[in-house]
Amino acid sequence: MALQGAGVRSRLARRHPGQQTHDLRLLFVEALGQVSLAGWTVRVAVNDAPYADGSGGYWGWTDWNTSTILVSQLHIHQVFAHELFHVQLGPPSASHAESQWCSELSPWEIQQGLEDERAYLRCTQ
Repeated sequence: MALQGAGVRSRLARRHPGQQTHDLRLLFVEALGQVSLAGWTVRVAVNDAPYADGSGGYWGWTDWNTSTILVSQLHIHQVFAHELFHVQLGPPSASHAESQWCSELSPWEIQQGLEDERAYLRCTQ
């Protein structure tokens, strides 16, 4: 796909939000495997932190009860792959305890120039 590589973030930013999520999903599937969104709704919100709970606001959120992925339009490139990974791993991934967060998703995001989540995910390397 023409978007691969460190410049993916800047090229995505020039696209419509729907095209951004489409392109990121294609990149994600190519690198990390299929993720079924059958029955899921992907919502792109115009506000900066579309989901908030008692511990703060989030740029993206996966809601298992409603099968909804919610992402901020301003941060699609930073959080959409993270939310797709939640769907791929299933509901237990809400705690980010699976080793794949640090061994698979994080290195791929860094390689693509998307986001460095190592501190957030508490990766040891």
